[in-house]
Amino acid sequence: MSLKFTITRRGILGLFIVLFVSQYAFGASPTIPLPADVELISEKTANIGPSQSVVSIYESALSLDRLSSFFKKEMARAGWVEQKQGFYMKDGYLAMVVFMPSKVKGAKVRFTVNSSRIPSKEEVLAASKDRPDKLNFMPVYPGSKQLFLWDLPTGVSASYETEKDIKDVVFFYKSGMLNYGWSLVSETPISMETVNIDCPDCQKSQNKATPSSALRNVNMSKANLTFRRKDGEKCTIRIFQSTPGPQGLMSVNPDSDQTQILLKKTSILVTYYAGKN
Repeated sequence: MSLKFTITRRGILGLFIVLFVSQYAFGASPTIPLPADVELISEKTANIGPSQSVVSIYESALSLDRLSSFFKKEMARAGWVEQKQGFYMKDGYLAMVVFMPSKVKGAKVRFTVNSSRIPSKEEVLAASKDRPDKLNFMPVYPGSKQLFLWDLPTGVSASYETEKDIKDVVFFYKSGMLNYGWSLVSETPISMETVNIDCPDCQKSQNKATPSSALRNVNMSKANLTFRRKDGEKCTIRIFQSTPGPQGLMSVNPDSDQTQILLKKTSILVTYYAGKN
């Protein structure tokens, strides 16, 4: 497997932005094509971190198959690139089309069109703190750095970083969440794969740069924990760890000639749903 980016704190942060916004892809964006017969049912705005967002609900007399074909064809024609089914990107924006088919025969099909500007690295990093804010619904990993903490219409999303091992982080949350009244309902155990990173900014030593096509091995580990609490509350914790392989991985500081060894980093992404629905 080959990925074309450098594993740094910002690289992991960029991954988190995509993971996060893919769940909350609402907001002002380039034009999204719509079938001619659509009727707007409702529309509302919300702030998702640094981005203002809009979610629109429509109805159409077209069948589900025809609607799916319409968006696949017309979104591509409008310049949107489909990342996965119903999830598109264009010019720094994300859009998601979600269908809500009716069980009543002959009824119109409802669907939501959600879009949002992808937050810039600068916007995300501006919210980082060496001493994380306290949360009243869950523990924060000791000694971690807060990358961002965003209020959502449905709850909170937060990201943290630590140099501790992923096993320690998983154990901390599995035990610590119990003290806040949570129950573990789902767990994806730690898994690891070695990926080849195309690293144009890497170099073997301070005075000898590697070719731009050089590959470095990085071990990527991940685990997921899902907790539930009364009143429909839900908290999902995604944990990622990047560890340079035997070859090591070094990066050039763009502001100097210094070379830095990239150390093991464990990143934590928290998504809290307030529930009551």
